[in-house]
Amino acid sequence: MVIVPWKPAASRCDDSGGCAACGGGYEPIWKYNYKVLAKDLTAHLTYGLTTAAAYKIFRRA
Repeated sequence: MVIVPWKPAASRCDDSGGCAACGGGYEPIWKYNYKVLAKDLTAHLTYGLTTAAAYKIFRRA
């Protein structure tokens, strides 16, 4: 059995910005156009606000 020391995620990414842990499928953020970034931001905000609202509702119950 070989024990590999833990490495932070940043050290597993190559210089081109593609993350080896993700299969290298992502480009650096500055290579995306504004339309794609706006859609991604909207999705993240929707998820975050929905999750926060759910926690708030279920905490009261």
